[in-house]
Amino acid sequence: MPDLADIAAMSERNFTRIFKKESGVTVNQYINSIRKAKAREWMKNLNLSRAEIAARVGLQSEKQLTRILANPSL
Repeated sequence: MPDLADIAAMSERNFTRIFKKESGVTVNQYINSIRKAKAREWMKNLNLSRAEIAARVGLQSEKQLTRILANPSL
């Protein structure tokens, strides 16, 4: 989040407010939707484990990946 706010030349707090106002979703919801899409794409590759996929999309564990994949709102 700090990097995104810096790129936009805003404070984190202002960036999150403006992002939600303009996009209709929070920054975290948006990032997780991108993670979910990329994870589903990589799951088609049978050579990657769920742990490897989780790491590639920036998650700490398979458990986090499972939560994101199970979330219908993303």
